[in-house]
Amino acid sequence: MMFIFAIVIGLIIYFIITNTKSNRYTGGFSETSLDIIKERFAKGEITEKEFEKMKKVLKS
Repeated sequence: MMFIFAIVIGLIIYFIITNTKSNRYTGGFSETSLDIIKERFAKGEITEKEFEKMKKVLKS
């Protein structure tokens, strides 16, 4: 009985640690496609025309 309890506790700790690691890399924030093209437009990587075209495609 004690062995099963130890396994359950170990699994809970494992899942908590793995979930925390995945959130750390993403910073708990997930960018949407629209956010990405907004950032690219702000940096000057794409023109306004390209931005509007991409935005239209994403919204459809």
